[in-house]
Amino acid sequence: MVKSQMNLMQILFSFSGRRLVLLSIFGVLALNGQPAADKVEKIPGYDSHINFDIYSGYLSVSDGHLFYFLTESSHDASADPLVLWLNGGLRHWKYFEICKKMKNKKKLCAGPGCSSLIGQFRELGPFHAYREHYQDWNGKDGPDKSQKASYGVEYNPYTFNSFANILFLESPMCVGFSYPNSMDCTTFVANDNTTATYNYEALQAFMAKFPQYVNNNFYIAGESYAGHYIPQLTWKIIQENKKIKNGQSDNIYLNIKSIAIGNPSTEHNSQWFEGLF
Repeated sequence: MVKSQMNLMQILFSFSGRRLVLLSIFGVLALNGQPAADKVEKIPGYDSHINFDIYSGYLSVSDGHLFYFLTESSHDASADPLVLWLNGGLRHWKYFEICKKMKNKKKLCAGPGCSSLIGQFRELGPFHAYREHYQDWNGKDGPDKSQKASYGVEYNPYTFNSFANILFLESPMCVGFSYPNSMDCTTFVANDNTTATYNYEALQAFMAKFPQYVNNNFYIAGESYAGHYIPQLTWKIIQENKKIKNGQSDNIYLNIKSIAIGNPSTEHNSQWFEGLF
């Protein structure tokens, strides 16, 4: 494990529509290896007892490596379902203000790009980062201008891992810690089809690394642009499962049961009128 003295909370809240720079999140950047090598032993800023296991590391796919963060269920990890969480990525409005000034808008400003670690640290995960005396999104002083910003980690009593094992996956390639084999995200191009393929390959790598979850009920959930990710990944899983049943593939069968998408971005033309109601 690689430990870091970097201020986790300061890094976490430093993004404003840009890709998250979360190097050494939780003070640990795990590399490929057995689950024991990926296990997170300590969360800086959080001193309370943790009654479940946490793992983070990389899942290798055909053209690169996708970063994962797993919080096992605090109820019964061996029997509770496995949930893959995918954040969307329609970026912050300030990002689009910058994009208006760029020449190559199509390449630089289109589509998704949010890290699924946002889901962990700001939404459904067991640990929430907080800040006090902070600056707002516009860079203006927060409610107390006389004090320096402070950061910390607190437990989320509404965490999804109270009833499920939650797998946060940073996707597509080049989001967050995930990187291509070329190590060059300036030229790497991903689309919905390749993203579905990489996500499927990542799930295969995950099941190989954590075989205890192969028979657990499996669900996929997400929000925003996951309205594209999830249906296409689910279709990919269904097709590959058919091949496995027919003896045409040696892949691991994924015991998928259902999907859930909140505030999905699926097709702009048909969804446009929704805002008028």
